[in-house]
Amino acid sequence: MAGRKTLANAPSEVPLLTQPKWLATIHRAGYIPLLETLFMDAGRELSESLELVVRTIESQCPGIRASILLMDPGGQELRDGAGARLPEFYRDAVDGLEIGPEVGSCGAAAYRAERVIVEDVLDDPKWEGFRELAERVGFRACWAQPIIGSDGRVLGTFAMYDDEPRRPDEDDLLVIEAAAHLARVVIERHLMREEQERSRALERKLLEGQKLESLGLMAGGIAHDFNNLLVGILGNADLALATVPETSECAEFLRTILTSAQRAADLAGQLLVYTGRARVRNETVELGGLVREMRSLLELSLPAGSEFHLDLDPEPAFVSGDATQLRQVVMNLILNAAEALEGSDGEVRLSIRTEWESPCAGKVAVHPGPTVVLEVVDTGCGMDEETRARIFDPFFTTKFTGRGLGLAAVQGIVWGHGGSIKVSSTPGEGTRFCVCLPSAEVESVPERGAEPVPTKGPVRGTVLVVDDEESVRDVARIGLERAGYRVLLAEDGIQAIDLFKRNRDAVRVVLLDMTMRRMAGPETARELHRMNPDLRIVLMSGYPEQESRGRCGDAGPCDTHDFPCGFLRKPFEIKDLVSAVERAAAT
Repeated sequence: MAGRKTLANAPSEVPLLTQPKWLATIHRAGYIPLLETLFMDAGRELSESLELVVRTIESQCPGIRASILLMDPGGQELRDGAGARLPEFYRDAVDGLEIGPEVGSCGAAAYRAERVIVEDVLDDPKWEGFRELAERVGFRACWAQPIIGSDGRVLGTFAMYDDEPRRPDEDDLLVIEAAAHLARVVIERHLMREEQERSRALERKLLEGQKLESLGLMAGGIAHDFNNLLVGILGNADLALATVPETSECAEFLRTILTSAQRAADLAGQLLVYTGRARVRNETVELGGLVREMRSLLELSLPAGSEFHLDLDPEPAFVSGDATQLRQVVMNLILNAAEALEGSDGEVRLSIRTEWESPCAGKVAVHPGPTVVLEVVDTGCGMDEETRARIFDPFFTTKFTGRGLGLAAVQGIVWGHGGSIKVSSTPGEGTRFCVCLPSAEVESVPERGAEPVPTKGPVRGTVLVVDDEESVRDVARIGLERAGYRVLLAEDGIQAIDLFKRNRDAVRVVLLDMTMRRMAGPETARELHRMNPDLRIVLMSGYPEQESRGRCGDAGPCDTHDFPCGFLRKPFEIKDLVSAVERAAAT
């Protein structure tokens, strides 16, 4: 494009025979200054640039009116582009003109891709359906030149109208041809800018997607490493607590450590929730009942003076999922609404209903069938478009305090439950969050029974613990040895296989970490299972059980339904560790 600009700026130095035909025509017509103006002001709107072309032609051709029509993307109709001196009713009438071989001057020129000369519109058959319109405007002659793009496509038409019936002379033909070339330059520059803007928008969207994917991977990695560290903290504190009198001051300190470590584990869980990899318990939850149980807590979370309205459908709203995570969704949305009220009076309304058509539009499609809709609406400060676009980004917060994980966790939980979430907001008016979850069948409510009780007393035997974190291995060794087990330790899959080969007859249970530097868990599990199909393998991971089992299954064929036979979620307490081994050894 820069080369064209230079050529236009120095026409006298370039012989006409060596110029492109379109530029030579513009040069002969004397419109190089207009071309320079169009190039210099590249940011001008398309309609403004086209009007400039039309006005320039009209100013230099007394008694002539001009117009530009643009081809629509479908290539079948012409749309109004420019023509300020033509009456509004005429421009409205030709806007959307369907092209054809006998459809006026412009419709025929666009259809044939060649110039169409009509000396008298009142006599020419191409104007049969437009004569009354022409008489109202007051013109008799109409000459139309197709605007041909550099790729040969028809981009539109340039037309000149004379009040008297006549044939155009050579000067008229030169002007109309030059004007069509000028219009082509304007249109193609505009199309090029639009394409560049689309490319930039697509690039921004791709970069945003890559950023969120990277954040998700980072969050998952942090949660994994964090959980490994917490195993050491929780496990050692748990072990130490068993060695001191329950009423001692040291015991109180240890209990504080356990409580703090558990809160840290919850934070790691929020990171996994954002990535959509948090564990989801498959139970049927009546969402309305869950919210009723939380009502007092929700009201206490709102600023003094604010009003809380609960609007629950009389019919039960059953969903399938994890009650703890669903409580977190409700609480985080209410806390967000409370912050939006900024300590002032206002209203927060929470409603639950069941609909057949989901009102949500999110990244994850809602399951077909009835949808349970949970809405939280506040009359707070609202959000502008920029804030709303980032509201679910992890670590994004508009507050001076907080981690910015609340709404990111909400989105992760909703996606993890097969639902979607939609937010609408207006600055100064408030915000509406709409969560849509697949409705569950009432018959699927499981009967609540007693939790399984671990086998009384230790089941003696040898346990192989495989983990690349020394603190995890140490905690597991001490806890299991106190429970009466002999423990072998391996820091990766290769070492584990070597130890198993040397202790094949003794090892009954393997505790296997899923993520290790050398020979990760899935490959190790496959090889150990191949060596002894009766070996009891318990997976250890900070990631959800379903994902861990899936990875293990992907590692190779499994010919038994109970491979692997157990799962221990990190971080764990000693009692959970011992129970997992006892259950595996007893099966």
